[in-house]
Amino acid sequence: MRRPPRYGAEDITSDNSASHRFCHPNISVKAFVSFARFTLGTKLVLLALCPVLLALGAVVATLLVQRSRLAQNLDAAVNQQANSEGAKIAHNAYLLCASTEMRNQKDLSHGLRIAQDLVAQAGAVLFGDESATWKAVDQITLQTETVSYLRSWLARAGSAKWPRPPNRP
Repeated sequence: MRRPPRYGAEDITSDNSASHRFCHPNISVKAFVSFARFTLGTKLVLLALCPVLLALGAVVATLLVQRSRLAQNLDAAVNQQANSEGAKIAHNAYLLCASTEMRNQKDLSHGLRIAQDLVAQAGAVLFGDESATWKAVDQITLQTETVSYLRSWLARAGSAKWPRPPNRP
């Protein structure tokens, strides 16, 4: 195996002109550019690595340049997704309220039909002379209001003697 020659400061041209100086006054640019001191394996490795390193440098440079554009696009996409999901949640909440309202209306209509049937079977609703009062609380505003109504009861319309309302304090 052949060893590459060793270059000392005396072997390298000592051109002291400012255009040929690199780092050291005794070493010229020609010594760094010369591939004569490298073995064939080293030269092949350097030739194989150069395109890879250049491509990697180009990718890194592109990523650095495109970083802000990518961040803006990502922010826009995230905001659009958040708005879309918020709209879906609001729509689902609306549908839930609408279906609950429909069910409540159905239950209320059913209850009213039952009450009408019971009144029809009993005969009539009679109202007395006495009034009753109670305190009603608005469940939304929590305001209290006193409400009065006439006492009522169910009686058979065809009966000979109509019942009298019970005396309550």
